[in-house]
Amino acid sequence: MNLQYKPARHLKFNMHGAFGYGTLNWIKVLVKNKFLIQPAEIPKVIWITLSIFSTNVFRIYEGLLYNNRVKKVTIKEPVFIIGFSRSGTTYLHYLISKDNQFSFCATYQVLMPNLFLTMGVFLEKFLRGVLPKTRLMDNLKMATTLPKEEEFALSAISDASMVNGYYFPKNIMKYFNRYVLFLDNKKYEEEWKKKYLFFLKKVALNQQNKKLLLKSPFNTGRIKEILAIFPDAKFIHIHRNPHEVYYSNERLYEKLLPAFGFHEVTNEFMENFILDAYTLTYEKYFKDIELIPAGSIATLTYEELVNTPIEALKRVYAEIGLNNIDSALPKIEAEISSYHDYKTNSHAMEKKVMDRIDLKWGGIYKKINKITKQDILISEQEQIV
Repeated sequence: MNLQYKPARHLKFNMHGAFGYGTLNWIKVLVKNKFLIQPAEIPKVIWITLSIFSTNVFRIYEGLLYNNRVKKVTIKEPVFIIGFSRSGTTYLHYLISKDNQFSFCATYQVLMPNLFLTMGVFLEKFLRGVLPKTRLMDNLKMATTLPKEEEFALSAISDASMVNGYYFPKNIMKYFNRYVLFLDNKKYEEEWKKKYLFFLKKVALNQQNKKLLLKSPFNTGRIKEILAIFPDAKFIHIHRNPHEVYYSNERLYEKLLPAFGFHEVTNEFMENFILDAYTLTYEKYFKDIELIPAGSIATLTYEELVNTPIEALKRVYAEIGLNNIDSALPKIEAEISSYHDYKTNSHAMEKKVMDRIDLKWGGIYKKINKITKQDILISEQEQIV
């Protein structure tokens, strides 16, 4: 890993996820992290704080106008795309979102979760001119109306999000233990459930006739908690070669932390976090998937999705009882075609690092592959019958 903290980063004030925070939540996050901010980042934090304060009246207005309506929303059979970070979840999200039976969290909604119901048109146009056209870590396309993971919205309305660990990376393991594994205290689980459900209801408010299509890699470790909120939830799990996953996560944090973190961490610290987070996430996942009703989860590999996307999606739809993929195929195929010239990042892999990955993740990945092969076999047998 090669984290590079360039001095110029302190001068970039315009692009930061914290601009969408609510005032009380922003103060709460700062206090909980004990204002762990490097001196050079203080001007940025002050600018973010003033910006948040300046939109107080608009957030209050939206809350008064919509909160009671939001609470009455019913969400049925949401579909959750899961898989450890950098396993292909975003690409899968982009493809399935082309199916009109789904609604999803758009980027502008996720970045401004406290304002999008009243100021959505303005925010979408404003952010369209501000956001980069591609993502920092992989050059995958980015746009205000494209799907984005709800984890970012959750950070703006609560402390119960791993995204706050990007901003305060010295505490990233604490966030992981509290809001993915839910180890520390039952109150953290209840906080996450309450805030998560509220945001999803807000997104679903105007499209309750559609299924919600959701994606957060950290939800891979939250199966039990999701089922407690949505017993009828469906899951699509995607996984990828662990060497690629590890190196891609290194690149993710090399891009994110210098740009958004309010302090620095070492390479070794983040390397250990990636290795531990994968292990702990899947240990919990293997326990929790036993709670998922039959016919409510499908598994596929990243390689399947890239090499035979239509066949893979047809199988996934069939396994979890989703209908009408044929009507969605023209749009899905057009989306696939748009990536014709896209090239994934290549990584120079070191043998000692690969050996360490194999030692930590090898047994886990064998178990994931075994589950995938069983799913495919069952699907093939059902088709024969």
